[in-house]
Amino acid sequence: MNELTANPIVREEDLKYYEDYLNNLSITNQKPKTMIPKKPIENLNLSQNYLQTVIGKLLKVEILNSNFNDCKIGILLDVGLDYIIIKQYQNCCTVMIPINNIKFITIVHDNDIRKTTVN
Repeated sequence: MNELTANPIVREEDLKYYEDYLNNLSITNQKPKTMIPKKPIENLNLSQNYLQTVIGKLLKVEILNSNFNDCKIGILLDVGLDYIIIKQYQNCCTVMIPINNIKFITIVHDNDIRKTTVN
């Protein structure tokens, strides 16, 4: 990537480069981040607990909308009490989806986008 001009983030490598660039910036008065350990998952019968075990995997999420069904494809970043957060595959946007709007979730364990039947 050329450091003198702004380039769009269109590939995974571009996003990694940008993350590294931001991490290497020297920002004054920044406190060190502390990691908060997550609780161990106790009950895999709840969908949120199961989804926490597949963070980092490729998902195809079918969403119920009022007039039509929508489909989002991306990497699962986080799972909350009533939502999931995915980084979309084609446009590198982050989307938060309420769990009560989800119809189906397909988990692709080897992260092969071709297995989601979307090109």
